[in-house]
Amino acid sequence: VLDDLDKANPTDFGIEVLFAAIDQRIVNGTPLLVTTNLALDDLADRMGDPIASRLAGLGSIQMAGDDRRVSA
Repeated sequence: VLDDLDKANPTDFGIEVLFAAIDQRIVNGTPLLVTTNLALDDLADRMGDPIASRLAGLGSIQMAGDDRRVSA
């Protein structure tokens, strides 16, 4: 699970490690769950096209609505 991927500060080293981790999951066919508040285009701008492309290839589910952590 990679939770709140958009909150990570994308250093060159961090992007390299993240790419390797995602790629290994794909190569090995192991599950991967990623959460982010960014659309894939915005994630590509932040983390790079290779990471966004691999995540897009895994499929996605978009959810919308109010933040349930914020009280009314």
